[in-house]
Amino acid sequence: MGVYQENFNNNSMSLYRVIILSIFLLSLVGCSNQESAQKSQLTIGLATNNPNGLKNIEGFRQAMARLGYIEGENVSYQFAGTFTRGEDLSTSLSEMINTPVDLIFTAGTGTGVMAHKLTSAEQIPVVFGVIADPVMAGVLDNLERPGGHITGIMISPNQSQRLKYLVDMVPGIQNIYILHDPDNSAATSALSQVRQYASRLGVKLDIHQAHTPEQVEQALESLPSNIDAIFMLPDSTINRHQSKLLQIAIDRKLPVSGPSIIQAEKGALFAYGIVHHEAGAQAAPIADMILKGSKPGDMPIQTADFYLGINMATAKKIGINIPDHFLRQAHKVIRDNSMSK
Repeated sequence: MGVYQENFNNNSMSLYRVIILSIFLLSLVGCSNQESAQKSQLTIGLATNNPNGLKNIEGFRQAMARLGYIEGENVSYQFAGTFTRGEDLSTSLSEMINTPVDLIFTAGTGTGVMAHKLTSAEQIPVVFGVIADPVMAGVLDNLERPGGHITGIMISPNQSQRLKYLVDMVPGIQNIYILHDPDNSAATSALSQVRQYASRLGVKLDIHQAHTPEQVEQALESLPSNIDAIFMLPDSTINRHQSKLLQIAIDRKLPVSGPSIIQAEKGALFAYGIVHHEAGAQAAPIADMILKGSKPGDMPIQTADFYLGINMATAKKIGINIPDHFLRQAHKVIRDNSMSK
């Protein structure tokens, strides 16, 4: 009986030790899992300096979710919640650098340029979606092998094609008005393309400059009387006033060509350019590859997909008949403020 009791007590102590050891090991596993989860939690900074960039950001976040980056589970976003400019934009980007975030996504040429300058020392990866002309903007020297810590989506150099669309769509136009900010690299790049092609099409460009909101307002109030059309550039300085520009154009029955589909949606006769939401989504796989270990400098710059949008409601208002072959080419046709193909 004494031997049995002793064995029982020894077995009980052994079982007790096994239970204690198991609890201890489970706690270590739990801590390890928690630490692993914390390490897998990524932070991405988001920034834009213009309203259209908000659509880029929306497209980027939705595409990232489709790639498995679920907010609140394995990724969080650091974002001001709206577009910011000047010192506010600089402060927002600096806060991302100080956090630090794992990657910054920018929308808009000005935002990408500022992010590039501020992150150069820290080498935080930056994905832009979009910069109109990254080389002219001074962000990189080589589109195929950017080098450094920044890559992304650029606008195709297709402004000459858009000018041809305007001339072919509205036969007889001779004098085309262009308002631009010469300090805006995106606008300067686009204007260079248009200038080279205008003489081949037999049209004259009536080019004016505006640096400030006041100068833009003044220019719009004093549009020349002899212009036949308006050609908008990818220029945030000017396009902040697009509602007024487009209303004046409709009142004067002037066709307007815009650099992104949003201008056609807002009242331009047509636009040939990016869809901001889609450009943002296009940048998401680039960010995914970087977060998984690829170097931004080894990833070629991609060109944003381009779309033709035609506003038939505007065409009716300004008395222009759009040939059927243009409508067949269009990706979006706007009729009575609704879009359908």
